Amino acid sequence: KVMTPSRFSLIVFLSSSVSALEKVKISVQPAFHGIPIWAAKENGWFEELGLDVELSVFASGAPQVKAAVESEAWDFGIAGSVPNVIAGQQGILTVGINNDESATTEVVAEPGVTEWPPTELTPEIFAATPKSTGELLLRQCLVAAGLDFNDDHVYLDQQKPLMEKLVEEGDPRYACLWAPNTYKYREAQPRAKVVCSGRTVNFPIYGGLMMREEWALDRKSVV
Repeated sequence: KVMTPSRFSLIVFLSSSVSALEKVKISVQPAFHGIPIWAAKENGWFEELGLDVELSVFASGAPQVKAAVESEAWDFGIAGSVPNVIAGQQGILTVGINNDESATTEVVAEPGVTEWPPTELTPEIFAATPKSTGELLLRQCLVAAGLDFNDDHVYLDQQKPLMEKLVEEGDPRYACLWAPNTYKYREAQPRAKVVCSGRTVNFPIYGGLMMREEWALDRKSVV
């Protein structure tokens, strides 16, 4: 079949457009700030900007930062304030601020528990994810309640096992979760009470947009 000049030109143009896409590895978490990135990926908006995006999802900020530092697993990432501070000490730049999640980062209680603050500090009565915005909020809520944060009564673990313990074991009595885990937990335990949040203690919870410094300086037009 004879190919006309116009058809040939179109094929060459499309081929050059595809090859010209700049590869960018983006990391997010299953949280509100990940929704715009996911939507852009699903709708092809990155390709319209000349970007070929590889998306990765991390459960929390500490392993997310570790992956960038140790293996350059991503170029651009979004995480909470604490991971951004940790990242900033290891050659990763904070280049912007994302949404305030003070209303959806919460300290929740077991079903049936209404006392706050607790009058008796039993071992591992509180829980949070280590080196996360959740741990930061728990600390803030304890300060507001006149309580200390220490290893005797605080248990640290990732969000998924924390929720499993809350739902299945009813322990610890209080845990700090962030969205969408807050919604999942309250759906599983409708009687559970929110005893503290960033909003109730007037504590904004911002996250940040991060870039590996070496990558950012080498690709300023993409940045």
